[in-house]
Amino acid sequence: MNPALMVVSPCNVIACCISNTHNVSFILYTPVAKNWTSVNDNGWELGEVMRLSLIDTLPFVTIVVAYRGRKIRVRNVLVDTGSATTIFAVDMMESIHLVPAPDDVIHIVRGVGGGEAVFSRVVDYVQIGDCPLSDFEIEVGGMDYGFEINGILGMDFLIRAGAIINLREQQIEFA
Repeated sequence: MNPALMVVSPCNVIACCISNTHNVSFILYTPVAKNWTSVNDNGWELGEVMRLSLIDTLPFVTIVVAYRGRKIRVRNVLVDTGSATTIFAVDMMESIHLVPAPDDVIHIVRGVGGGEAVFSRVVDYVQIGDCPLSDFEIEVGGMDYGFEINGILGMDFLIRAGAIINLREQQIEFA
């Protein structure tokens, strides 16, 4: 058993954590750092600190989006300081009835991967860990980039939330 990484499950059994787990809540104790971290449906948290998941060296988080009383947990959301705005895949937003309306204005957003048509909408809130931002404007588009990505958390959210990204510790926290 790796002494630097032990998991205490709800039944108080100690086991070695060697693979990804999904839809499980448990507590992680890291003796070296003497930190307790909980895992819940919103991802890894330590108070207002959220663990980043690195996928192909890119930082991803899980967030919650609420719209007209409905909410969805969105996994594989890229934390992107190079993106001015926050955008989500239309496929994900359909489940909370956030779909284009006839009076929506379609915008073209451009990035390294090219351009994409999106519409904007103010949602009830966008939440990462314990940090919800109410009445937040998001963009919704196809997001077909050739790899699994359900959203981009842009600078509009990161600045408003007071995000502090610690890449050494692979954490994001909010001031």
